[in-house]
Amino acid sequence: MSGKSLIEEITVDTNKLTIKAHSTLYEKYLTEDFYLEYDKDIDLNNLDESLLLIPFLLNIAPIIWISGEEYIITKVDKELNDSLLKLKKVFQSLYPSVNWNGSIVPEKITNIKMINETNLNIEAGVLFSGGVDSLCTSFRNYNEKQLLISICGNDIDIKNKEGWLKVEKINEDFANNYGHEYASIKSNFRSFLNNYYLDAVSPSIYNWWAKVQHGMGLIGLTAPLLEIKGVNHLYISSTKTIENIVPWGSLPEIDGNIKWNNTIVSHDGFELNRQDKIREIITAINDNDLIKPIFRVCYSRPLGDGDNCCKCEKCLRTITGLIIEGQDIKEYGFKITEEEAMKLVYKKFSNYKMKINEDLEYVWTTLKTSIKSKNMQLYEKNVVDYLIWLQGFNFNQYIINYKKRINIIEIFKTVIKKNTRIYNFSKKIKSSLVK
Repeated sequence: MSGKSLIEEITVDTNKLTIKAHSTLYEKYLTEDFYLEYDKDIDLNNLDESLLLIPFLLNIAPIIWISGEEYIITKVDKELNDSLLKLKKVFQSLYPSVNWNGSIVPEKITNIKMINETNLNIEAGVLFSGGVDSLCTSFRNYNEKQLLISICGNDIDIKNKEGWLKVEKINEDFANNYGHEYASIKSNFRSFLNNYYLDAVSPSIYNWWAKVQHGMGLIGLTAPLLEIKGVNHLYISSTKTIENIVPWGSLPEIDGNIKWNNTIVSHDGFELNRQDKIREIITAINDNDLIKPIFRVCYSRPLGDGDNCCKCEKCLRTITGLIIEGQDIKEYGFKITEEEAMKLVYKKFSNYKMKINEDLEYVWTTLKTSIKSKNMQLYEKNVVDYLIWLQGFNFNQYIINYKKRINIIEIFKTVIKKNTRIYNFSKKIKSSLVK
């Protein structure tokens, strides 16, 4: 074989795995060595290397494919090897303008076909963030005992210990409230990649995490954990829906084609839009007389502190969905009144402060559609006018106008920067306002 060895070093320290890739990959694609860490009750030492490497392989494989290079790996699980071949074809179909010519070539393909039997009757793993998607997946499969898996390094920065403790408390409480088990993973699976380079690979892949990595990457992190726990079924929640299909890093044809050993993956909820999911959650709570869960949906704090700001687009979108379904939003973890929230939605759209694109237009339109089927007499008087306004709002025209305003602002900034006197004067004004 003429290819380079993909992995230079593997280190296992009980519950922690570190992998050093071939040095050439650090020139463009990687910023540091890959690592992940499980809870203290997990011992990786007895796990076969072919299963141990799955987290790294599912995060690195698309990078190898776009590199155009051949890399050798000593051994790989047969099911995973078959999956990688299928996944490569999926990405070639999703992004045909990109060359996916690189390859991972195994020296040995293993077929262990064994799984531990220590799962305490756990029927499935669930990738669980506490957002609408994962809450819906957990509730619509409520009759299955689940291993809820939360990942630090996903939407909570691995350095943010305080924020992660808060999130873990919310998610552990959820597991305890509904009779499930809980496990956590810490990993630099996002930050070990050179996203500045990867986001510029192609105009069709302007966000590597969203458009390529996140489905394979998140699923991959769970593999050793599920093997050791003796769980052979994993749910990953859909973000997109069959009504709004766009090239994305987590789709049924991606997630559903990932297998290893005896384990299969289900892409859950693809037939549901976000408002459908909120209704599913409410229905499951009412039908089973369950405690209402805390939602954790906030986008405004990229380092994550576990709270909802109740001001960002995603918070307000989720709050609006709950209000439409007649729910008390404070019971779901939103520290704001219904009237305050709807007033903020109105104000942001009226002043072009709500950042939405064509993709989010679909989501807001589903909210608008949901209002049409509701009896306005069932709502508090202080939110009815806002719901009527939202029902008649033209989101398509809003996006057109929003883009025009953004373009004008950018042109204005460029003109100012090119004129030294105006630029320095504007800086002085801005500085004085800050003081």
